Amino acid sequence: MTNLWGFLLQTSYITLVGGLLLLVKWLLRDKLPPRWQYLVWVILAVRIVIPVNTTGNIVLLPLPLWVETVKTVVEQGLSSAYTSFYEVIRITTPIPWLRGRPVSVTDWLFVFYVAGVAAALARYLVSYLRLRRLLRQGMPGGDEIVEQVWVVGARYRLPVFPVVVLSGLPSPMVCGVLRPVLVLPAGERLDDHVILHELLHVKHFDALQNVFWSFCRALHWCNPVIQWMLNRVGNDLEALCDQRVLERLEGEERRRYGIALLAMANDRYPRAPGTTSISNGGRNISRRIEAIVRFQRYPKGMVLASVCVTLLLLSATMTGTAAQEIKSVENWDHASGWDRAEALASLRLTHCSTVAGALDTYAKGMITGEKSYLAIASPKETRALLEQEISQAFDQGSPPAPEEFGKELMVYDMEEGGDILSIHSTGRVADISLLGHVKSYVIHNLREEPNGTMTAQIAFSIQNLQDFSSPELMGWREDLSGLPGVAWYGVRLTQEEGWVVECTGPRILYLGAIAEGKMYTGDLAIYPAGYTQQAVGEYGTVTRKVMAVYTVAQDAPQDAWGSLFGFFGPTLSSAPNPHGAFGRVMEDSITTCEFDLPKETEKIGVEVGLQVANKKKLGPMPSFLESMPKGDCGWGTEFGGTQGNAVRMTCGEDWTGRVSTDGWHFYEPDEYDGMEFATQIWWNGEPVETLLLKDIPMKEGE
Repeated sequence: MTNLWGFLLQTSYITLVGGLLLLVKWLLRDKLPPRWQYLVWVILAVRIVIPVNTTGNIVLLPLPLWVETVKTVVEQGLSSAYTSFYEVIRITTPIPWLRGRPVSVTDWLFVFYVAGVAAALARYLVSYLRLRRLLRQGMPGGDEIVEQVWVVGARYRLPVFPVVVLSGLPSPMVCGVLRPVLVLPAGERLDDHVILHELLHVKHFDALQNVFWSFCRALHWCNPVIQWMLNRVGNDLEALCDQRVLERLEGEERRRYGIALLAMANDRYPRAPGTTSISNGGRNISRRIEAIVRFQRYPKGMVLASVCVTLLLLSATMTGTAAQEIKSVENWDHASGWDRAEALASLRLTHCSTVAGALDTYAKGMITGEKSYLAIASPKETRALLEQEISQAFDQGSPPAPEEFGKELMVYDMEEGGDILSIHSTGRVADISLLGHVKSYVIHNLREEPNGTMTAQIAFSIQNLQDFSSPELMGWREDLSGLPGVAWYGVRLTQEEGWVVECTGPRILYLGAIAEGKMYTGDLAIYPAGYTQQAVGEYGTVTRKVMAVYTVAQDAPQDAWGSLFGFFGPTLSSAPNPHGAFGRVMEDSITTCEFDLPKETEKIGVEVGLQVANKKKLGPMPSFLESMPKGDCGWGTEFGGTQGNAVRMTCGEDWTGRVSTDGWHFYEPDEYDGMEFATQIWWNGEPVETLLLKDIPMKEGE
């Protein structure tokens, strides 16, 4: 912890976790044994030692958001040395330290807190040293006392250690971790069970645990709730030791132990790190007496139940129970300063945990022009610039200007008949605002590159271009009414604190492009393929080009045809999902066979065919062509989508020796890898060759 806000978040989070543990302990107070009642505090210890992750999931309450919002409000007018206004709260260690000289009020408050930690640790150290010096004034235990200790140790097979008798001691205690000493009140005859209690403390290293909890007290000296919780920890430790004693006793001996414990029911008991004492105050001992009355031996199955409950709570408090919600300002005219600060804090705390989430957040930012969405999914440098623009807008009390979408677009015009005219070939690039015109998006050709990054293309669907008043577009097309279009952006994904996206090009506007994102019209490519498969046989070369189309699960159309025609699904939600997952994956492919036959081969009137099948889904090559009419394209058996396609035709005089068939194949995200496709070539109405298609390596950027 290097600033006040890190401490406030850490101590608030620990208080919340401790409160959750107390609630669970209360609900299970009669169900689980004292061992678990103390063991569950391990979760609190873990949360004290491991710093809070401010950008992960939250536990019950959005504490990181609240503290970051308060920091944004308070630090806005300050120039603190320990706190950066534009950086999210980060906690790298639970131990505080100072970086330079304090400047602001929050800096001085943090210095005061650090001084309190140092004072608390010094007080604990002095109290322990004073106790050790006091022990030197004690007398070694007499033969009778030493013999009693040895007899108790031998009876219960416990290690024994030196005994010191000290006048004025309110109750027996153990002092020391590495070389423990049993300290007994002078002039008193102790019950064997009291000695057993202290020997069990040593066996289970309870004094060492007391040192750790004292250190935790010092770190959170100014939080009274945590101080009270740590008192409960000490009480549960003594109750656990009572349970260990009672498990070694029978009948009347247990009653005698309760009487011995009752005799020590006073409020004078030693408190020092590295020590344990059977007495922990009159009020607490009365509760321990009640526990002795209710003593029972818990079945062995409760051990497993205790472990399961503890692991469940540990998992929840470490990984969180819910994702951090993205906050935004809905109504700027009535938004308070807190609302704006909360939106800025939410931006800083949100990172994209998945590839799908990053692409969804970036795409939604492009569609809406919302700079906060773009900042969440952008690399650090871009994120910092966008956040400064948003922060300046907050200072001015006005919404941030939307990020322009559509600048410097290469334009391709889809003429009737499927020919593509490259306007860019004349050096003309369009600067068109697409905000408000994009209805939805899909992702093309997601793939991992050799350097560990990922590349993809985001295809934004524009349903009607008639509202554009750009003279550039109107000059290319006199009538844009009802004309669809697709804005196609090449992007790269890398990992920083989460996944981030940057546009690396190309950026293309396809005028009149097929809205569902088909890769081909006939044999003519509209969008590039993601990968290519090929097989070479005796009759020719078969090439299969594939474009994968992804949708994020929350926005994926539910019906098969909606997924097939990707953009025809329901209107997308404008809210991004930084932790989203992909829905079904659609493969759009075209497979072409270039026949390689001798010149003297008679081709006119010969019936040829080509079929493609997913071997992993369908197994042996099915015969699609047998029931197909000539010149038609058909599909095979469906397994969650079309898994094969075929074409058959009779050669004419103008046949070029080429046959093509296109198809769509659907997969669940977890089954998409490892697909194997085979192709079968038909000649003169009969299958003559079956080939396994293999991927052709593609270079980065292709």
